[in-house]
Amino acid sequence: MDTLKVNISLPVGMYHQAKALVEHGVYHSFSEMVRSGLRNELDEQREINPEFVESMRKAEKSGYKEFSSGRDLLKDLHTAVE
Repeated sequence: MDTLKVNISLPVGMYHQAKALVEHGVYHSFSEMVRSGLRNELDEQREINPEFVESMRKAEKSGYKEFSSGRDLLKDLHTAVE
């Protein structure tokens, strides 16, 4: 599986709560906790909005080549789910 390193900004309190979950062994790492949250959100979207998920799959398969920017991707995805 290919991976991509990203930076995120979090409220300080949220960060400390997340780190506490890792320190207490709920998650192996901070990255694992974030991936789990993203998976849960994607699963929820798949249930309530399958058109959005299908649009994301198509964009991913194309390597996002048809989108010149993240703003274009979001605009097109929003249009797809309307």
